[in-house]
Amino acid sequence: MKKSFQWLFVIFLIFLISPAFAVDHFEMTYAGTINNNLKVHLKLKCDGEVLSGSYSYDRAGVDIPIRGKIDRLNRFTLQEYGEPGKITGVFEGRLVSRIKAQGEWMAPNSSKRLPFELKAVDLKSSSAKAVWTGDWTRTGSRGAYGGYLFITKVTSKSFNFSLDANSGGATGAISGKATIVSHNRATWQGNELGGKIEFVLFEDLIAVDTENCDNYAGYGVIFDGDYRSGAAKTKISLLDLGVFTSEIQEKSFQRLVGEDYDYWVDTFGADAEESDLDGFGAKVYRSWMRGLAGCYDALIMVTPEGRLWVAKIFMNDTSGPDVIKYYTNDSNYYSKLPRTIEKWKNEVIGRDLKVIFCNDL
Repeated sequence: MKKSFQWLFVIFLIFLISPAFAVDHFEMTYAGTINNNLKVHLKLKCDGEVLSGSYSYDRAGVDIPIRGKIDRLNRFTLQEYGEPGKITGVFEGRLVSRIKAQGEWMAPNSSKRLPFELKAVDLKSSSAKAVWTGDWTRTGSRGAYGGYLFITKVTSKSFNFSLDANSGGATGAISGKATIVSHNRATWQGNELGGKIEFVLFEDLIAVDTENCDNYAGYGVIFDGDYRSGAAKTKISLLDLGVFTSEIQEKSFQRLVGEDYDYWVDTFGADAEESDLDGFGAKVYRSWMRGLAGCYDALIMVTPEGRLWVAKIFMNDTSGPDVIKYYTNDSNYYSKLPRTIEKWKNEVIGRDLKVIFCNDL
């Protein structure tokens, strides 16, 4: 049970800080293991959010059909159909990048979950026109959470690279010269700090896969992911991040905070569920930025129908003081804080910050 909890916690952290795909269309073959000892091959076709294909156990060699979906945070669910019309297993996980998948497999009606990890073995998908040179941004990068790859001085044998990533207040950086081993694949072997990076060039992105690179980054920072040319093209929402569970809640929040919305998303970090002390029937989420607790903290209270009471610290860019901005679509609380937010302000934040009641502006 303890190992299962630790695995789920790792997956949660990766969900939080990892990038989201733009709409993708590709076919890949992966090889790996289930439960670290059952060798499998998986053929996957991605057509937007729809996934299909098959997988087989190497010792049996029988193809088992799979179907499912993937969301904007790369989380996927694949049902296997070992018998016609019958689900005989489920894969739940995420694509860390186009060349790696991780997660857990489970049998129907069973609480037993087995870890799986898959690595692409078919790397012939890139176009001859694809080039390494340029500035690349990890898809889904937002504010204090992102990844950036810069490639220069490309020859037939190598290129120089700089790989930067951040997760809240923690950062990481790796730079060096990668060796080109084929027209669409390059590798880098670490210096005295160790580590290894594989770069795979596709027509529309560069997939980055690292091994043992923790020494180059702060806690929670990862370099893995899909990097696309130029600035990030996919906007992430709080619905994507799992804070809201419906479009109704997301749209209500966007209308409520208005032009402050991007600031909320860019600085929204780790979160934990709290108690609703006011009896609103609300889910309560507390957010803080890793490494900068007490600086960008926030509290969101939301009901299924979209009633909201939310507050967030806004850091002042100049010499002025930091403030807490409070918003609600409940007219009974336009000019006063709910008990839940009052407690968060006094006990969690621990700073005497001015509260701006945005509904009164």
